[in-house]
Amino acid sequence: MEYRVVITPEAEAAIDRDIAYIRLQASQEIADRWYHGLTEAIRSLSSMPARCGVIPEQWLFDDELRQLLYGRKHHKRRIIFFIDDATVYVVRYQHGSLPPLSRPEDLGPPLLPGE
Repeated sequence: MEYRVVITPEAEAAIDRDIAYIRLQASQEIADRWYHGLTEAIRSLSSMPARCGVIPEQWLFDDELRQLLYGRKHHKRRIIFFIDDATVYVVRYQHGSLPPLSRPEDLGPPLLPGE
């Protein structure tokens, strides 16, 4: 089954900030390479997204949230998402060294009507 992947505006903004930071700290070439790899990783969620583990702080949330880790060592990022029917919603992108989510509001505004 092929899933549609939707990135929320909040997650997209976090990705854009991260790419801008990489560009400033390293180079445009490295930022472009990172972005390309990241988009490929996110695109991979269109196939078997349930292969990714549930987030450690799942007990805080009603919906089952999963994470895809991208990068290595101190460059690791968390791509947090949930699956709804045939759609994968990427709701958060954050550096792996940031503290775990501590409340549902950390994910941003509700995505679907009635949430």
